[in-house]
Amino acid sequence: MIKEAVYTFKKLKHYKPFDDTFFRLAKLSLHSAKQYYTTVLYTDKDSLEFLTNGGLKFDRVVLLDSIKEYEGGNYAMPKILTMISREEPYIHLDFDSILIEKPYSLLPVSFPFPQPGFNTLKTHNDYEFVYTAYVKCFIEQIMDKIDYEKQSRIKWNTFPNNSALIVNLPLIVSNIYTEIITDFVPDKIELLNPTAIEQQYLFSHLEYYDIEYDFRNTVDTFNIVDYRILSDKEKYFYLEQQKYIHLSQYSWWPDITDEVLDFFYKKLNLIEKKTIL
Repeated sequence: MIKEAVYTFKKLKHYKPFDDTFFRLAKLSLHSAKQYYTTVLYTDKDSLEFLTNGGLKFDRVVLLDSIKEYEGGNYAMPKILTMISREEPYIHLDFDSILIEKPYSLLPVSFPFPQPGFNTLKTHNDYEFVYTAYVKCFIEQIMDKIDYEKQSRIKWNTFPNNSALIVNLPLIVSNIYTEIITDFVPDKIELLNPTAIEQQYLFSHLEYYDIEYDFRNTVDTFNIVDYRILSDKEKYFYLEQQKYIHLSQYSWWPDITDEVLDFFYKKLNLIEKKTIL
């Protein structure tokens, strides 16, 4: 039984800004997680101070030596180091994830949804994301540069999302990530796209080792591009039906993000306090 919702943070350069909207979203994420779990932050001392000054409060904090000692720039690595260290079942949440209902799965690993794959790409943004996150780094850093047996492990049929990853058997995920960073691509960590290492390579090794997993949704149930063209009435019903929200594009659509956050602050009964940075 999962009792803890885990978060990871190290203040590295990231394409998502750590601004007022980040903190507003993170507070809602924490509030939503605390409905169902004890919240645990894995971090280092300086990053903890940054989050604390932003008004974020966790039930428990772990100052992880491996996160403190990591000096690279791959923003997926602190999260990977957290999951390597875990011994008890958990759900790992990103700070832009909101739990409207408690997620559930009994399988060893459970992803919230698959991201658009080659068969489901619809927009130029979808194509650009898949090319940048997966294809480009494979061509430049993997193809013909590591053992063919290792190359062949990488799966291209599905691209998972890890924003609310349920891990019922933590040793499996710990061992896979350890293999990825110490044996599979140890000299490529700072060159590969973080999404490929964290998401595609985990998924590929689950399939390689024939480990069961599931997707709790067949697609991302909240699409900000679809949402923004709806009428006010349609937007209300669209948000009401959501069970999970991943607002990864919060910096691209600030007005829409504020609108969605206003809705769920009210729905989840979170009283807003101004962040002082």
